[in-house]
Amino acid sequence: MNIKLAARLWLVALAACWLGWLAVPKASAQAPSVAPPLLPASDPSSSDGFNFDTSTESAPPPEPMPPGSIAEPPRLISGPLQPAIPGQPANIAPQPLPTREDDFTVASLRRAAGTVLARYGGDYRRVPLEEKAEFLEWAMWRYNLSPEGQIANVAELPNQIGVRPTLPLDSDTSTWNGTLLSALCWKYAVTRDPQTLERIAVLLRGLAFYSEVTGKAGCYARSVASIDQIADKSLEKFGAHEYSFPDGRRWAWVGDPARGTYNQLAGGFASLMMYAAPSLPVEVQTGSRRQADDLVMHVLDNNYHITGPDGRPTTYGDLTPIVSTVGIPFNAQVAYLIVALGEQYPPSDTGQKGSIEHQFYFLRAKHHAYYADPWKSLIRPQRVGANPLVKGANDRFHLMWAAYHSLALEMERARLDNRPLDSVFMYRMGQTLFWTMRKSATDRNALCNFMYAGMLGDPTRFEMIIDKSDRAEVSAQLTRGLVDGVEQLRRFSLDRFRVEGQSQLTDSPQWVDVQQPDDFHWKADPTLRFTRSGAATNKHVAAIDYLAAYWLMRLHGLDRQPVVTRGNAEVLGTRQ
Repeated sequence: MNIKLAARLWLVALAACWLGWLAVPKASAQAPSVAPPLLPASDPSSSDGFNFDTSTESAPPPEPMPPGSIAEPPRLISGPLQPAIPGQPANIAPQPLPTREDDFTVASLRRAAGTVLARYGGDYRRVPLEEKAEFLEWAMWRYNLSPEGQIANVAELPNQIGVRPTLPLDSDTSTWNGTLLSALCWKYAVTRDPQTLERIAVLLRGLAFYSEVTGKAGCYARSVASIDQIADKSLEKFGAHEYSFPDGRRWAWVGDPARGTYNQLAGGFASLMMYAAPSLPVEVQTGSRRQADDLVMHVLDNNYHITGPDGRPTTYGDLTPIVSTVGIPFNAQVAYLIVALGEQYPPSDTGQKGSIEHQFYFLRAKHHAYYADPWKSLIRPQRVGANPLVKGANDRFHLMWAAYHSLALEMERARLDNRPLDSVFMYRMGQTLFWTMRKSATDRNALCNFMYAGMLGDPTRFEMIIDKSDRAEVSAQLTRGLVDGVEQLRRFSLDRFRVEGQSQLTDSPQWVDVQQPDDFHWKADPTLRFTRSGAATNKHVAAIDYLAAYWLMRLHGLDRQPVVTRGNAEVLGTRQ
């Protein structure tokens, strides 16, 4: 046994007690044994419209669910492979544009937002959710889009007309652009909107550029920015490298991608293949398949390590899924997603295809690395999301993302092969969702809540994944999660400018409108509350987080569930 393997085994053994016993949450963290109360139903005859709760607490409960109803999962109307309303175009009012095409100022964006808000009495919580989604997408496409096709997490808007926004380097731009790819593909599955398909093609070009600047296929930069737009100190801060075009244009790029980067990109490419790729031009389809192939083979060719262009492993890029037949929590779920993507949409190269098939068999059939029988192993990868060793909301979100997309790929394969779902796999991978949400059920994380409800909304999948003894608890979680998720979307402001102030930890999850706009809210600590101490800045944060949650909700038809429509009809309907 070599020294490295021995060290890994020692660390695995050391963590066993934590992963085996501490994964079980305290009783107080579990869902109540009775159904959670619902938000009050709206009264259409009310002359003053809806009454909004502006506190950080949940809306007051008027009534519980009927006795015994929690034993049955919500009967959702559609699954991810059958869009909620196939072919329905976005049906909203045209988005306002600045009066001048060369006006990218802070004032221009505030005027545009004000035009929308004026239709709803200035209250962002009354803006229909689809109209809000279209406005936020329009804003990021106008103000945060780079010349190479990426959406910058943060754009610094000018005060002078004729000057374009500055798009500085950031720490995780490619990561959340991977999430945006999924969001746009979900939107296309629901709306069949031609403009959305065009934007998917632009974003794919931008994702390819993250790999182009590194000079190594499948090796992604974390962030890219024009050197002309950033200060030298940004290069020093992020340890950036330089990439130059033949025409003299110069770019700075940040390397050292993490597991989360490849996880989000793999999920994005999986959504692309399932929902949008066949509708893209042939050349775009070919390029996107090559990108997905390169990402998968980069991980496999480097023995489950993400490496930089120099071949050295990145700081947080170890994806080793198994040590001595024992699955490595978190690594196993993400590694499986990447390999499953390659297995389901294989490269044309027979050698690469064979390598992927071998690893797919190794992870799924031989070891089922992402799951361990509770009676046979102290280390249970499926419980890692409920473990206190996990790094908070960020890692739990990544776990949900990997497991959700892995299950979605299985559903797509079963549909294409016209066969039943593999119930064993659905249970084993589904346990990652279950344990992660047992820890996160009250976090008001709309995207995680919708992934959970979307996957479990079908009664067959619900019964495959959830043990009988846990079904009442999970039904209550799904109900509460849908209500909280829609409330979070209502509370997203059209104003995505960061403000001077300070965030402080509280003892309970907070609504999004009392938090500083984040570059991706669903990975942030849910208990943070922001206190403003100064003026708004010119830094505009892209709303990738809102789009991902909203369009996943629409994909699964969650917006048409009675528990959601009660009290939210005003914002769930589309404008005529």
